[in-house]
Amino acid sequence: MGENSSLALTGVGVCLPIITIVIAFANLIGMGGAPLFSIKRGEGNEKEAEAILGNSVTLLVIFGLCLTVVGLIVKRPLLYLLGASENTIEYANSYITIYLLGNVFVMMSLGLNSFINAQGFGKTGM
Repeated sequence: MGENSSLALTGVGVCLPIITIVIAFANLIGMGGAPLFSIKRGEGNEKEAEAILGNSVTLLVIFGLCLTVVGLIVKRPLLYLLGASENTIEYANSYITIYLLGNVFVMMSLGLNSFINAQGFGKTGM
């Protein structure tokens, strides 16, 4: 029982670089769009602010779908490249498959958090 648990944790650990890439893309879009959004709102230009928010949401969805598709296609060789062994590949494969299927939602929540903060709702963003 204990051996299974350590193998499963190792499988999850192998997936962390992939998860970090997803987080990086979400932050790239969120932290890039939120200051522009905030500037336009501060200028009183709500229409442009809404356009920036809309473009950011669109980019988050597109990048989320692209990362999901690419990730699902290359996951097994990528997991081996990241250090998975024959003992841990099934755990890593199961974990990353579930994670990638929810990838768009992860990217939306991480990327839009910057916009919540940009509107002055710091407590909500936390």
